Amino acid sequence: MTNRATRLDEYYVATIIDAIKNRRAAVMIGSGFSKNANNGHLMPNWTELAAYLECSSTKNVTSTSDILELAEMYVAVNGRSELDRILLEKTGNKALNVTPSELYVDFLNIPWVDIFTTNYDTLLEDAAKEFRRKIEYEFKEIYDINDIAFSKSNGKTRIVKLHGSFPSHRPFIITEEDYRNYENKFAPFVNTVQQSMLENIFCLIGFSSNDPNFKHWIGWVRDNLGVHQPKIYLITASDISEETQKYLDKKNIHVVNICYLSPEGDTSNKHYSALKEFFKKIRTELASRNSSEWKILLKSDSINRWDDYHNTRKQYPGWIIPPLNYISQLWWHFNLRNQDIEKKFNIKNFMNFYDMIWLMDKATYPLHYYKETMKFFLESIIMLFNNSKELQSQVSHFIQQNYNKTLTFQNVTQSILKKWEDFNIIFIKYLFATQSSDDFQEWTDHNLDFIEKNQLLRIHDTIKYYKILFLLAEYDNEKAQIQLSKWKIKSSDALLKIKKALLHNELGDYKKCIDILEKCKNEVDDIKLNNNNFHYITSLRSLINFYYSIFRKIDIDILSYENSSQEEKEAQKAQLEHEVAKSLSSYDIRKFFQDATQVLDSALTFKYNEEYFTFENHLPIVEKRKTLYNGYPPFYFAFCVWSRFNDLLNFASKIGDIPYDPKAKSNIIKLEILSANLISSQNFASIVRCANTSLFKKESILFTRTYLKLLTNKQKENLLLYLCRNIEGFIVNSNNSRGDEINFSFEFLGRLCFLLNVEQRESVLELAVRLLISSNINFFYQEKFLLFFKLTLQCQDISVLSKNIDKLFSIPVIIIHSEVFDLFKILSEMPIGSELILLDDDAVKYAKLTIEKMHECISAEPRQQSVKPTGIIYENSELQKKLNDINANESRDIHICKHYYYIDRLIWIVEHTKNKVLNKEFILNNINILCKIISLYNFEQWKILKFNPDFVKYKRDFLKKLPEYSLQNIYLSLNYPSEYSKEIFFDQDELKQILARLKELEISSVDNSCYYLAYILSKFFCNNRELLRDSKEWIEQWINLKSDNTPVYQLELIRLLIYKDTNFDNFIYQLEEALRSENLTYIYDSCRTLWCWRFLCKDIDKPKEIETMLLKAARDCTDNRSIILLNLICDQVKQYGLSEKELNLLYIVLNKKFIILNDDSLNIDQSETLENILRSKCSFPQKRYYCAKLIYELVLYAWKYDKVEITEADIVNKWLGLMEKEPFADTKNLYIMTNRLLENIITKRSQGRQI
Repeated sequence: MTNRATRLDEYYVATIIDAIKNRRAAVMIGSGFSKNANNGHLMPNWTELAAYLECSSTKNVTSTSDILELAEMYVAVNGRSELDRILLEKTGNKALNVTPSELYVDFLNIPWVDIFTTNYDTLLEDAAKEFRRKIEYEFKEIYDINDIAFSKSNGKTRIVKLHGSFPSHRPFIITEEDYRNYENKFAPFVNTVQQSMLENIFCLIGFSSNDPNFKHWIGWVRDNLGVHQPKIYLITASDISEETQKYLDKKNIHVVNICYLSPEGDTSNKHYSALKEFFKKIRTELASRNSSEWKILLKSDSINRWDDYHNTRKQYPGWIIPPLNYISQLWWHFNLRNQDIEKKFNIKNFMNFYDMIWLMDKATYPLHYYKETMKFFLESIIMLFNNSKELQSQVSHFIQQNYNKTLTFQNVTQSILKKWEDFNIIFIKYLFATQSSDDFQEWTDHNLDFIEKNQLLRIHDTIKYYKILFLLAEYDNEKAQIQLSKWKIKSSDALLKIKKALLHNELGDYKKCIDILEKCKNEVDDIKLNNNNFHYITSLRSLINFYYSIFRKIDIDILSYENSSQEEKEAQKAQLEHEVAKSLSSYDIRKFFQDATQVLDSALTFKYNEEYFTFENHLPIVEKRKTLYNGYPPFYFAFCVWSRFNDLLNFASKIGDIPYDPKAKSNIIKLEILSANLISSQNFASIVRCANTSLFKKESILFTRTYLKLLTNKQKENLLLYLCRNIEGFIVNSNNSRGDEINFSFEFLGRLCFLLNVEQRESVLELAVRLLISSNINFFYQEKFLLFFKLTLQCQDISVLSKNIDKLFSIPVIIIHSEVFDLFKILSEMPIGSELILLDDDAVKYAKLTIEKMHECISAEPRQQSVKPTGIIYENSELQKKLNDINANESRDIHICKHYYYIDRLIWIVEHTKNKVLNKEFILNNINILCKIISLYNFEQWKILKFNPDFVKYKRDFLKKLPEYSLQNIYLSLNYPSEYSKEIFFDQDELKQILARLKELEISSVDNSCYYLAYILSKFFCNNRELLRDSKEWIEQWINLKSDNTPVYQLELIRLLIYKDTNFDNFIYQLEEALRSENLTYIYDSCRTLWCWRFLCKDIDKPKEIETMLLKAARDCTDNRSIILLNLICDQVKQYGLSEKELNLLYIVLNKKFIILNDDSLNIDQSETLENILRSKCSFPQKRYYCAKLIYELVLYAWKYDKVEITEADIVNKWLGLMEKEPFADTKNLYIMTNRLLENIITKRSQGRQI
């Protein structure tokens, strides 16, 4: 009996270990396992726990089931919180000072698919954290049913706490009522365990046969799965009676007694020692895992490499995709050896080259180097078969060479045709991967007669398939649909049928997809397995069932929604999972997905070295060699694996249950870019499928200008075509199922637009206008679309905007999140050319057209400007009500909004055109309506002075309305330009009146109130400080509002200047630190404080340090804050100019930036991760733009104030040279504007006039 039991136990142990090797083993941990912790003997068992509860009950505990009743009674007497307290105090590992032992490390170092536990203690989680350096795997704790969704998406092993967890994840499942309701209240947990049981070998550790948790869980599973309940393995080191074992066997639970693993004579803790030996045995088996299933006979120094290739190919088991360890062995072999072959045709050479290319294809190895050689051999075979005499001669010679009497002419020619077909499929796959659509068309046309003549059905169907893929890659869905409907599969290749099914899904017919998959599934299930087809058929079944289960789940949810209950749907899904689990038992396609995503993750840690490559994670380290023939960098391996991964998935990633996790998505995208393979729209399509707009965050290095600059003109053309078709196709078809893709495409196209030529940028603008006018931009896309539209406008030439003015002004008003979006607002924010408009005829023409169109809009009746709600999705009912009110009231709000932006634009043109565009007559004709609008609505009141410069009346009206004004109203009235200060003079009494009103207002940091007050006090009271002598307490109340979001340096300066109760040196130090901080509001406020101190306070001595503080901060800054500092320097040049000392320091700043930013080439010949190298330069183009903007402002300053020496500075000319080479439209426009200003300066100097 003992020997028989031991042999059976050994068999069960081997079965479990085999499942663990294949990542198909899950485990549930019971309370007995906690006994193996340090001080684990203090953890009570069920009987001991009952003893703590019996003191409040007359119940006599005779079995473990009585414990649940006892706990129920305890709650009735003492309340649930008291029971929780007892559990925490008497069973909590923290309270009892119980800690994880080394056995926990051994347990967690086993690659379980899932770990479930009914224990409340935190020993598993504590071990995962405390010993994380000793444990190879990562874990994710699941405490709540709401955490189940997507919990497997990050690739981590789940630790699922089924019955609660100390100290606060409740309820702790222990009472009869808890167990009675558990199956309903915690159904997601029950379903998760059941699914894991169906998909994996399921083990129980730490349970006894009379454990209530064990009994209930087995009962729930049997109730749901019935006869479909898989085998469960109860691992124990205790003696279990024969009767109990038979009872459990009937329930499909096999007792695995591992006590035989415990060392002889070890009686101290047989459970601990047996488990330790069990875990050790598993780890040993995992470490000794070998590649005996496919013998790869390749050696780098072999003299018979062609025989090695042939023998390795012949021994291939037949998987659709080989496991990753084989792929890596082949890949690195080919990467480290020259694989040239003589371009001389004979059948032997063809066979040899075929063997090598076939293995390269299995290894996902790049075939670029062999394109012409592949083409040569394929064409040579066609020529050979078209010459019967030569064919007979070559075949005869081949048979003689091989000394094989069984070879005949017929079987040799059939073998050649079969290999030619395989070879041609590999070649076509290569053409698609490189998006060589012209080559593909030419090649397939050239082969067509030969294919039909020899009835090569598989290549015939493959060509049909890739024709459709090319159309989809070009986003020509209409033609793709026509081609798909015409495609009748002639070959018996089930893989092509799967791919056709996925194409139907891609084009929106998922029902047809299911029908084809179901038919294909039935056909493959009918095929009898044998030694020759076992691996191919099992992997094919795995792939079919993987996809079929996904689409059937969707089908169950949709079709059964009205006619079936949720229970019936879940039962159907459970049955489906059972079928899938059976098909995955021999070959689990998901294993390839898991391995592929691990490689993607690891690829970003690659380090490049000129002498050798190392890949430290997941792949073997390659020996150091002095010579590399092909020299593909290691991250390219991961890219190639991903390409095969993508080829297998095809366009099926539309479905929700794809095997990507979020981290893998990000890494896929990084690898696509890092491998410089953005050429292919197939590859870019995979990026779009995985992408979301979070990739555009500031901290992201993806899709920055540094990457975009690497694109060739052909790549940009391909991407432009793809993105435009992608956007228009989805929008026109109102397809909301890919919101992330469309939003990503909008933002990416907006960024790409800055690199396109004038005609391409105009075509993108036309697309944007067409989409806006069509009213098809729904709620899902509005925010990103408007960003795209702004970027598109900002990169256009003035001539293009002028040409398209009619289209631009036909765009309707849109409401998003209660805010009005209108073209007028965008135009008012655009730097169309400022003073350049004086010099440029196109700019003048554009300004005139703009004014005419704006005047038409403002003069029109409000009803004609009403918003059309067609096609707009609103956020909530309140917004819809607001829209209805607007229409009912003649769209008054929208109309006034247009008035405001019209006025804003008009003022800009009046300022910068010197009546070149608008004459006095135009202004006089419109003065009444302009003044009326400004006075009626709380716009910046001073703007009325641009049209009616009656300063006396303006001041009188302001003081009259002052008692009613808010702080914002006062600010909007007084923030007029400094040149008006001479005309609008407030005397002491009037300033006291303003101060009195300010003191009446609420002290609050809401809505920029601190900034408004600081502005008013700085502008009007810095030189009238005696008026604030009695206001110290009031000013300090405002200063006390200081926070990270509300800096108050200007107010602190005013207090310092008036009361002088703070050290000046300390305050200067604070300003310096603020300019160097990462808090943007601190930087801006400290800069405004400096300007106030330097330029507004005129009757005081000023520290010398403040003159150059901003420029020194910009000089010393090397990170992205330099962009903000450069922009602030631009503002100072515009508003206040520069001193001689500042100008000289600015030259130093610009020279330092030039040295750093002049070169953004990517030098990867160093031992550094490529991602880090790219990250260090990803902000260079943006920094160059702001330096270019500063150069423009400097030249404009020279133009205004006759500072010719600035234009002759060496650093200015250096930057002009760099600006000219910059490919981005906004920087290029700055160069054009600067150059025209310089030409104007030279012209006027030559004419002897003042600039």
